[in-house]
Amino acid sequence: MAKKTQEELDAMVGNPVEEVTTDPPAPVSSTPAPPDPWTILDRISRAMEALTARPADDTSTKALEILSAAVQRMSESNIEGAKMLTQEHRRANRPSNEVVPNRSVFNRRGEGLVDDPDPSRRYKKPDLKCMMLLPWMAEAASMTREEVELCNLLEAGSYIVRRQDRTKLTMEVQIRYKADNITPSTLIVNHETAFNNDNFRNMPPLVDMLREMLKQHDAPVRQAAALVMSDEEEEAMIEAGELSVSV
Repeated sequence: MAKKTQEELDAMVGNPVEEVTTDPPAPVSSTPAPPDPWTILDRISRAMEALTARPADDTSTKALEILSAAVQRMSESNIEGAKMLTQEHRRANRPSNEVVPNRSVFNRRGEGLVDDPDPSRRYKKPDLKCMMLLPWMAEAASMTREEVELCNLLEAGSYIVRRQDRTKLTMEVQIRYKADNITPSTLIVNHETAFNNDNFRNMPPLVDMLREMLKQHDAPVRQAAALVMSDEEEEAMIEAGELSVSV
């Protein structure tokens, strides 16, 4: 007679079988890992070498055509993927515009990549050194590079400006500083009546007004203002290929 196991005896007398608990199995991902493209290409290459070594027949010729098409398709896919990565990198550094990043009438050269290997292509339009009231609120985004650079050269004082009818008035420039008494916080250009509803149309263009005021500054500021390239000069330099633009 066969010897019964302890489990069978326990079942016959009604003794409960001791349950053994085990940890549940780790969940298995339902998404398979993507195949390695280089491994696939290596296998295809070895298959093509083997087919080439065989005597030519219709079957091997057809197989070579299929594998050649597969290699071409994978190569095109890799090139397209590289292009997408490059475009994403450019978008991350220049999010405003894919074709001509930030180029406009206010920023003729656009914005270059900060890590461009060519230093001449790392151009970035300067920002205003502080909040400015001219007496309207100045916004660098709606000002040209020339206007921004000239505004940043202004110093506190009184300066004569000729209006379009050739009459003269005195403009006041005030600068407020932060707690360190070094860093400007606000610059105000104003005249009591020059910019009211009756007279503002008689004021000269902003660039003309700024250059006239800067000519009355001390020599270092006058020289710096004279070296600021005009917007027309910048446009001509771009046209001549002497200044790079973002692409």
